[in-house]
Amino acid sequence: MLRVVLIITLAFIALSMTASATVLHVPSEYSTIQAGIDASVNGDTVLVAPGIYHEHLNFSGKGILLKSVEGPATTITRQLDGVPLVTFNTNEGPSSIIQGFTIFGSTGAGIYCYNASPIIQDNIIENNTDDNTFPPVNEGAGISCWQSSAIVIYCSLYVFKQIWTLYILT
Repeated sequence: MLRVVLIITLAFIALSMTASATVLHVPSEYSTIQAGIDASVNGDTVLVAPGIYHEHLNFSGKGILLKSVEGPATTITRQLDGVPLVTFNTNEGPSSIIQGFTIFGSTGAGIYCYNASPIIQDNIIENNTDDNTFPPVNEGAGISCWQSSAIVIYCSLYVFKQIWTLYILT
């Protein structure tokens, strides 16, 4: 009898763990990408419709997939105020994934990783600079990683009048 109860309990736990993963839709359910990230929990997917989004994104330690519906050609983040567009700085690991965005025009690095090891996949990172607001970078940076082990897969980095597009300090 104890064995049956244990099997049923383990099955219930396994089902509840897989059932808890949710897909959150931006902008139909959440008006901003960051609102979708804030509402998510580990294991969720934040799915973003095509458009231009003027906001900063911080994963805040969450192990989520942030993915565009149609890829980087149609889903763009852009902001021009000296702050990185995408930040991983709360010990994110490889379960924190950003996939399918164009990250364009930041004056504080396109993607900034500090003590984090996210997966950065299938993105276009274009015309981002870093004005030394976020040490130790002092040149343009599409992706700036400091004390991090980010995994960068199939990303295109383009730069305008800058020397560095990828900066990694371990």
